[in-house]
Amino acid sequence: MASTVVAQKAMGIAKNLVSSSKKFLGGITSTRRSTVEATGSKIQSTTQKIKNENLRQSRFEKNTVESQERRSRENKVEVVKPAAIKIVDVAIKKPLASFWKLVLAWVIDNLPKILKEVEIFTKKVRVFAATVKAIITKTGTVFRSLGKIFQAFVDNVKEMDFTDKSGRIAIAKQELDTNMEEIRTSMDDLGEVWSMEEEELDRALKEFESDKNAEKIKEEVESEFRDEVEPVKAAVPKTPVVGAGSKETGTEGGYNRLLKFISKGEGGYNAMNQGTMGKGKNERIVGSTNESKSKIGKDLTSMTIGEVMKRQAYLMEPSNPQVGDYGIFAAGAYQIIPDTMPTAVKFAGLSKKDLFNKKNQDKLGIGLINSIPAARKYLSGESNDEKSAARGLSKMWASIPDPDTNRSAYGSGNAAGHTSGETFSVLSDTRKDLTKPKPKAAAAEGTTKPSNVQKPTPKTGQVQTTVKDEFMGGKSGRIITSSKYGFRKHPVSGAPKMHSGIDLAPPGRGYRVALKVPGVVTAVRYDARGYGHFVIITSKQTGKSYMFAHLKTTYVREGDNYTGQAIGEIGSTGTSTGIHLHYEVYIGGMYGKAIDPTPYINLISIGKQITNKQSAVPVSSNLTESKTVELDRISSVKTGGTQVVNNTTVLRQKEIVMVG
Repeated sequence: MASTVVAQKAMGIAKNLVSSSKKFLGGITSTRRSTVEATGSKIQSTTQKIKNENLRQSRFEKNTVESQERRSRENKVEVVKPAAIKIVDVAIKKPLASFWKLVLAWVIDNLPKILKEVEIFTKKVRVFAATVKAIITKTGTVFRSLGKIFQAFVDNVKEMDFTDKSGRIAIAKQELDTNMEEIRTSMDDLGEVWSMEEEELDRALKEFESDKNAEKIKEEVESEFRDEVEPVKAAVPKTPVVGAGSKETGTEGGYNRLLKFISKGEGGYNAMNQGTMGKGKNERIVGSTNESKSKIGKDLTSMTIGEVMKRQAYLMEPSNPQVGDYGIFAAGAYQIIPDTMPTAVKFAGLSKKDLFNKKNQDKLGIGLINSIPAARKYLSGESNDEKSAARGLSKMWASIPDPDTNRSAYGSGNAAGHTSGETFSVLSDTRKDLTKPKPKAAAAEGTTKPSNVQKPTPKTGQVQTTVKDEFMGGKSGRIITSSKYGFRKHPVSGAPKMHSGIDLAPPGRGYRVALKVPGVVTAVRYDARGYGHFVIITSKQTGKSYMFAHLKTTYVREGDNYTGQAIGEIGSTGTSTGIHLHYEVYIGGMYGKAIDPTPYINLISIGKQITNKQSAVPVSSNLTESKTVELDRISSVKTGGTQVVNNTTVLRQKEIVMVG
């Protein structure tokens, strides 16, 4: 029993010893771990401090080096700077200052010219802008005219008028044609703005400022009512265009023949009607009389234009009676109707306050003629399309027949009072009267006659040519105009180009050309890719130069005095599609601007025969068709529409030829 107790105590002691040993060993292990961890943290902290110190030291050394280098560079700049400043001052600043002084002196010296060029450029910009504005405005009138055509069509349908007997559509279409022609003209003008001289710019600006283009027509109309010559010592009685004391039976008189022709078929100065009434076969003109006083109690010639227009507006109002003692439809010698009266007033340069008397009715008649593009161009010599001119007149006046049908373009009881042959004849005679050079009169001492329009050179002072003339100013019919002055499709390139002259084609080979004014031969040249053999003659008498191109041979020498001898044989040299003469006229001499040569074709003779005074021997000019001669300082040197002098663009021009 005692041994059991001893054994139990011994086991307890042993367990305590084991437990104490474990705790001792656990304490030793924990102490070791703590010691190791503390030591590792210390080592890591010390290492990071060493790295940071090394990085700081490196940055310090780098900054020190950069500071030293910067101070070194600054020291070098301080040494070089004064020398550099001196070099810049001597080599750049002083020469530049001298240069600007020279520029300033040049500017001061040329200031008037510079200001003039600026003024001209400003005018060109103004004309360009005004032309664009005019085109935009006229485009609007085209749409308005289309609306009128549609309205006229609707009105005709309502009245069962399928052949336009009332003339509504014809009148509206005429207005549309006029507007379209004005737009085309403005588009052409737009391309010419930058080549205009100052005088042309001033004229264009004046036209825009005075009711667009009507001022030009007004001036032309007014000129028909002025004396053709100024009084010398005694007073010269004025000669009216038509009526008593006029030159209507002579060869002069401007529009007189055509005015008389129209009024003969339309009526007298007090003639009127009140439109048409009825439909179909029953349609008739009402209120027609040659004496308005018998119908409305008053002569038309005693009214103002405004009063006539007021009465026309009254008649056009559907709610007012058509037949009565007040309304007017067609009025006066030229039977001007409500739709065309505003156009006539505008082109005549009149106002509503002006009297509707005989003189002003004639002006209105001329205004209506000029409002028809085809008629205006034919009568001025700009076009030879006589048929289109006659057709335009037939759409304006019922008494003039349509050249295609020889009947009036109007129905409603209207009948053509003339034949197409009579119309062509009076158009031709009027054109001759309008384009014929007016004789000069001896001015009184101390007086001068103003010249508003450029006229062809009068026959006075012309020389007799050695070429027997078969051309006769284009009247013979043997030598035709194959290409006119103006824009055209180029016969070789096919591109639209401005043709700065006219082409005259003889019926075959062997025709020579001569000029009827004296001068000096200023150029005898050859242009392989353009004009071929060409001659320029400059006349001090006319102030113009005349160019003859595509010649087969030349008979004159540069520098010769020219007195009417044959210039050369017409050929097809250079860029040409056949035998013809290219004829140009320059205003202001051979360096001047090309103008329309049509009014000056009467100054040349073309024919085969040469008088015994001159032998047709070609002059040797040391030129061959394989050699291109530089056309230096000749106004005919153009490329792509640009005149070139010494390879410098100086003036906008009209033709394509080579540049030397």
